[in-house]
Amino acid sequence: HPHTFQSARNMFSKRLDANNVMAGLLCGLATLLFLFQFTTLSKLALFAPAASHVTPTRFYQALSRQIDFTAIDAIVLTSIIFLVSTIIALEIRQRSLGKFLQYTLGNHRSALLLIAATSLVCARYYFGPGDPHWAGDAPQHIAYMHLVAQSLGHG
Repeated sequence: HPHTFQSARNMFSKRLDANNVMAGLLCGLATLLFLFQFTTLSKLALFAPAASHVTPTRFYQALSRQIDFTAIDAIVLTSIIFLVSTIIALEIRQRSLGKFLQYTLGNHRSALLLIAATSLVCARYYFGPGDPHWAGDAPQHIAYMHLVAQSLGHG
């Protein structure tokens, strides 16, 4: 039946459009996270890797005293929050993220591409400028290095 074919075609087209929207949102989020890493988080390098400020209030006070954030920092952070909220809302209302993942992981090549892109985003702090600091997992690496040095030193 031509009507059935047309309706199936429209459904497939809508799913592709929804997947393209989700892909765009995720690419936008990844781009903003890299931008945030190289603009805003790089300013936090003045804090030592093992810096602890005990409470969120003390952390905020240390940030406001020692770092001059710009309007760009605020725009990037606000945009990240907006995109994450949009992705969550679309998932709750339409299962958009789940459908995107199901579609993407159904193809070997697109699954590998998604895994590679996700890995880059998750490990983006390794590509950041300057010395390692608390924005990544530097404190754990420093502790592991100390343990290895002690173990090798004691035989």
